[in-house]
Amino acid sequence: MKQVVKDGWHTIMGYSVYVEDGKVLRGTLGEGNAQRTAFPFRKSKSGGWDNDAGLSVNAFKAGVKRGSIEMF
Repeated sequence: MKQVVKDGWHTIMGYSVYVEDGKVLRGTLGEGNAQRTAFPFRKSKSGGWDNDAGLSVNAFKAGVKRGSIEMF
């Protein structure tokens, strides 16, 4: 059974992320005055990272777990 995540801010896999319609759109990194906006990126097959904002919560969790998704 799929777990439904409501719209809003959540801590998922250690990241503070904003979820809307079941998709991870953005998040934050840092604390206090050093806090900044961050977006989910997926490791590219050709090297580097590709912006992957809008991926599902389950895909975000799986990607972070295997190391192919990070927040930058």
